Amino acid sequence: MSPYLDLDNTESLRAKVDKKACELFEAPPGEPQLQVSRLTRQGNAGEKEITSFLKNQDITDGLGIKALRRESNDLSQIFIVRQNHSWTTLNISRRLFEEFLGAYGVFSKIWKFVFPLGIKWEENEFEFPGFASRHILPSKSDPGEAYESAYILRRVELRNRKPVEGQRPWSIRQTAVYHKFNFNSASSKPSSTQGPKSTFLLIAPSRTSESQLHELFELSVSDENTITPWNVHRLLVVDSLRGWMDYMAWIEVQLMEESSCVVLAKVGAEKEKLSPLTDFNVNFKNRQTLKILEDYIVDLQVILSTMRSTVMGIRDLCKKCCARHHNKEEEMYGCDYAIEEFDEHVKEIETCIMRAEALRERARSTAQLLADLLSYEDAIALKELTGRSTKDAAAVKVLTVISLIYLPTTIVANFFSTQFVHTSDNGRMKVSTHAWLLAVIAIPLTALTIAMWWAWVGYINASIPEVPPSLLDTRRKNGFRCLWRKKRAPSDPESEGAFPPSTIYPPKIPQPLGSSGTKTWSSTATTVKSG
Repeated sequence: MSPYLDLDNTESLRAKVDKKACELFEAPPGEPQLQVSRLTRQGNAGEKEITSFLKNQDITDGLGIKALRRESNDLSQIFIVRQNHSWTTLNISRRLFEEFLGAYGVFSKIWKFVFPLGIKWEENEFEFPGFASRHILPSKSDPGEAYESAYILRRVELRNRKPVEGQRPWSIRQTAVYHKFNFNSASSKPSSTQGPKSTFLLIAPSRTSESQLHELFELSVSDENTITPWNVHRLLVVDSLRGWMDYMAWIEVQLMEESSCVVLAKVGAEKEKLSPLTDFNVNFKNRQTLKILEDYIVDLQVILSTMRSTVMGIRDLCKKCCARHHNKEEEMYGCDYAIEEFDEHVKEIETCIMRAEALRERARSTAQLLADLLSYEDAIALKELTGRSTKDAAAVKVLTVISLIYLPTTIVANFFSTQFVHTSDNGRMKVSTHAWLLAVIAIPLTALTIAMWWAWVGYINASIPEVPPSLLDTRRKNGFRCLWRKKRAPSDPESEGAFPPSTIYPPKIPQPLGSSGTKTWSSTATTVKSG
């Protein structure tokens, strides 16, 4: 652990490290845990100094780390911790990792950038921190002045294996970076015999960035102008920005495929209010696909926003170093050029952020249009069901009229088929003297049925709160009471029989089926005619 813990709680930090250590560290057998590439300068007094590059030296224990810490001739040291996959443990033991942190006095904030790595079952973009830095002033115990910084850069790469169904062919990976920039305490600018000593720790870098860093160090052997830590930061930032444009183009293609199924759907008859779609083959699975794409875009926006603040933090730190320690006469550090490049990277990230927002808006409009058309299909199905119900009701009405026509005949036929009417031996029809029993029994039962119906109607009317008097009178007029009221001359149903809207219910504006007060069959992408 670092001896300088800032304002962090040492006990809680140690407990969190103990909890996550099994998911973070595991030294694979037969593979290097920690490697270092060194750019060193050697030479006797009065002789020309020789710069050399030592590549991928294996570090196996804490003694080797302490020996490297005492190497005063090294201009730059880049330690690398590798990771086989973005969801697996780091290829280093916890003991060796903590020995490195202690030997180089790494600040405790480095753990915030290590915790998001290691074994993970799902990605959470909100656990990745932004840029962090610290200015170490000279003291009696340590006369040197230094800057510390740490950050995580996310990058997107195509998978090396064929993706399964429903899985994107892209993989979002990350590289954690720690940098300590040391200066001599003798003066405010670097010594002429020894430049600033830079120490980098790269966790899970890409193979491309590793090869480019080696090329940079080999170039630094012959060109001293490239011996600057900001070139390392530049290479890492460029490597992280390389694939995001292609990734957004892939998302755009997926959105276009989903939207084309909806936008290009043909309507059977454009003049009809609800005309069925002839080639509409979209279901809820398409809505799920759009939701997944929306989540991709949201994650993209979070990543790009964090990356922008990270690059701006690197640029500001570079400005501080240029203002305090840059020798403008020799211009050996290339700070000004690096600052200009970081500004360009910030502009590129801002462009990506704007495009990501456009993608998100397109995903929203496509999802809204899909939801509207699914509702439109439901309305068409309901319209067809209503049409069939109307036809069935008409058929029932015809049957009812036919039944009413034959009802008197049926009653008479039933009466003559009873025992009250019989034919004598001589062929004459006789009515029984007890035929009056039929009327005595039938009339009270009919009255009882009407009374029960009337009581039920009264109970229903009483359960409706605040029924307007005009409506109650109208309902009574439509009851069986009208059967024994005095006949009146027929009137115009539109003038007397119809209910004035102002006395019963407020007028309603007809709306499309399924309307809930908001637009249902329209969206920002298209508008379906509703009459």
